[in-house]
Amino acid sequence: MRFLKRFFSILKSIKQRLVVTKADYKDAQEEIRHSNRNMLAVASFITASLMMILFFISFIKNPWIIHELRMTYLAFFFYFILIFILSVVILPKYKKYTTLFTYIFISTLFIFGIYDSVTTDRFSDCVIFCVLQVVCPILFTDRLSRMAIFCLIWSLINAFFTMTYKPALAQSIDYIHMVCFYLIGLFLHMYLSSLKTREIILQQTITTERDRDLLTGLYNKSALSREIKKNLLRNSSSGVFLIFDADNFKSINDRFGHDTGDEVLVSISEILNKTFRKTDVIGRFGGDEFIIFMTQVTDTAIAEMRAEQAISEMNNTPVRGDPSLFIHGCFGIAAVSPYGESYDELFKRADKALYVSKRSGKNRVSIDGGINV
Repeated sequence: MRFLKRFFSILKSIKQRLVVTKADYKDAQEEIRHSNRNMLAVASFITASLMMILFFISFIKNPWIIHELRMTYLAFFFYFILIFILSVVILPKYKKYTTLFTYIFISTLFIFGIYDSVTTDRFSDCVIFCVLQVVCPILFTDRLSRMAIFCLIWSLINAFFTMTYKPALAQSIDYIHMVCFYLIGLFLHMYLSSLKTREIILQQTITTERDRDLLTGLYNKSALSREIKKNLLRNSSSGVFLIFDADNFKSINDRFGHDTGDEVLVSISEILNKTFRKTDVIGRFGGDEFIIFMTQVTDTAIAEMRAEQAISEMNNTPVRGDPSLFIHGCFGIAAVSPYGESYDELFKRADKALYVSKRSGKNRVSIDGGINV
């Protein structure tokens, strides 16, 4: 009994170490797609090159049966070139289809392995197919269950063609090889996928701790500067820079304590996240000051409308400890010049507009020094 408990305990420990959970896979999904897309581009290009080499070799006189597959090599060459182009041009824009194209690519390799096995020499082993059973799960990262079912289906298809076209002795050898290489491939996929996924999650954690404000979860000061500068480099003639500063925040801290002040900052960050777009850069610059950079926007009226929505939402958010006290604040707005502008220049202009809002009675929005009540 103890032996069985110990055995199942070891299996459970191995599963926890090697099997990627749905939650882990979801957290690392974007990076996994990026990795698989790069691998798909490399693998499809190498495979296309190999097919072209085999096509040219088929013209050389030799005893191989390779010349009979000449047109097959050519057809597969064009097919893999198409996959390469799609992975480089289309998939970066439509990332959600990466997994689909990955499995289409693997399916094509398995089809080639089956075709080679039953057409070249029916007495020989299905070497290429067995090699693919190990190589494909190693190359690409995915959930174990999906890869296991997928490879099993193609193994059964290969077993059917083996049973149909090969003699009994070759069949039994192929079956043994397929089972062995299927298990090897799955074990390696399980180990490598787990390793890569955990590495991605660890890297994401390090990046989050480095770039995010611990209280609000928004970008911190250094990350804000970097992300906005990157956006300005990509498109130097569009974007709107907003600075928000809470009104009378010091008095809230002095009256109710820093815990209440922290709650106010969290509420402000939640309202900003809800009001502005996911594509906008939002961060806490320091203290009670926040910065928003609206990407791909040139009209300050849009930024003004969003800022007024945020202020309206804050004005309806009470401060804990005094239900009659609500969050107030000011916005300063500056649009990027059509001729381009640096981060520091934008910051100065928006900060000047913020000062106008503060001087004009607070809880207001100002655009480049012009007051909007």
